[in-house]
Amino acid sequence: MTINKIKTDLAELKEALNVKTETPWDCKSLMMRFKYESMHREIYQKLCKVRGDYYEEPGPIQLHYSSCDNLSRQAWEFLKMSDEERAAAIDKEFPPKQYTDEEVEESRRIIMAKIDGIRERMRHDNTTA
Repeated sequence: MTINKIKTDLAELKEALNVKTETPWDCKSLMMRFKYESMHREIYQKLCKVRGDYYEEPGPIQLHYSSCDNLSRQAWEFLKMSDEERAAAIDKEFPPKQYTDEEVEESRRIIMAKIDGIRERMRHDNTTA
C-alpha cells in the first residue's frame, strides 16, 4: 500500500465520519480576507448596475501573505484554489446563516423604509434646488 493510497483512504474515512478538524488561524485569516474582497466586489458591481455605470470584472482575487514560509498546509491549499473553490471552502467552513421567513420580512421592511427615506430626501433636495 502506498502513502498516497493511505492518505486517500484516511481522507475518505474522515469525510464519511464527518470529522471536523480545526482550521488553522492563518487559513481562517485568508478565508476572511477573500470573503471581504468578494463582498466588496459584489457591492461595487451592484452599485454600478444601479447607477447605470459600466462594471469590468477585475479578474481573480489575489491574496498575498507577508511570510509564506510559516503558512500551514491548509493555508497553502487555500491559496492554490480557484476563486470558485475558495468560495465553496468558505461556505463549508463558515456556513451562511439561515434566516426565518419573519427575519427576512423584517429585514425587507427595514430596507424598504430606508429606501423610501432616501427617495423622500432626494425629492426634497430637488424641489429646493
